[in-house]
Amino acid sequence: MLKVGIIGSGFMGLTHGNAYKQLEDVEIAGFVGAGEANRRKRAQEFNTREYPSLDALLDAEDVDIIDICTPSHLNVPMVQTAAAAGKAILLEKPVALNLDEAEQIRDIVHSRGVTLMVAHLLRFWPEYVKARELVAGGQLGTPRLASAARICQPPDWATWYPDPARSGGVALVLLVHDIDFCNWLFGAPREVTAAGHQNALGAWDDLHILVRYHSGVSVSFRGSMIMPAGYPFTMQLRVRGDDGGLEYIFRAGVNLEDPGSAQSEFTLYKDGVPTHPELSTVDGYLGEISYFVECVRAGRAPELGTIEESTLALRTALAANESAASGKPVAV
Repeated sequence: MLKVGIIGSGFMGLTHGNAYKQLEDVEIAGFVGAGEANRRKRAQEFNTREYPSLDALLDAEDVDIIDICTPSHLNVPMVQTAAAAGKAILLEKPVALNLDEAEQIRDIVHSRGVTLMVAHLLRFWPEYVKARELVAGGQLGTPRLASAARICQPPDWATWYPDPARSGGVALVLLVHDIDFCNWLFGAPREVTAAGHQNALGAWDDLHILVRYHSGVSVSFRGSMIMPAGYPFTMQLRVRGDDGGLEYIFRAGVNLEDPGSAQSEFTLYKDGVPTHPELSTVDGYLGEISYFVECVRAGRAPELGTIEESTLALRTALAANESAASGKPVAV
């Protein structure tokens, strides 16, 4: 039986908890949360215990996994505490808010010899997995260009998002998902150009980003978390190759809290005939959590969501913020 401590009792802690409870021989030992009411609610929902801090949970529970779903500016101290206790760590993206913190996390994990995976969800989301399969398998021929989008109204599930010191803005809150996926698809980025809108606190909350890859592919990213009230959470992916293309469009409620109401379509365009390839029916969050648990059970390092991959996604997202501020292209 693997025992898990979930750090963060908000939307993402709930989402991860729902995935763990579907797995055999996995027990949620407790929730940690800054807000007493919320962490108590989660403990009741999952028939487990609640703790005011990670230290309190570690003192009381013999856990195998620490799942960190707290605001990104807390990543370093959370990882440091979990690693010092010798626990395997699942860390919500982004890996950190700056490259110095990412390097600290890398050094902490390596020095302690613990397993860490950064939760870059799109590597497990069925439509994105299929897109990777089609591109890597040559079904589109040589890829030439792509676009990706992640757009929503101001998130009401995390009040700290507007603060650049705690979130990093839309590039790190939302688009780091798509950046990581396109890095996985097309290789190392070469140059980033961006323009957008800043909020009153200085966070870039709406961005248009162009990333040029060493492979020759150019990808345009569109991210926003300032759409008007009622605008559905929207994500899109388009890839064009010499021999065809693909498109994925997803629209749901305010966030992903009601996937059953989502409008979703994945289309492959090849030989003049649009088709809808068969997709995995495994939920992306469940696939992600299952993969990490399997790695922990087997004692092997995850090959997805590595420190190196996550740091490259962070580096690219930070280059977008820098380009938007300077009005100039930034090398990655």
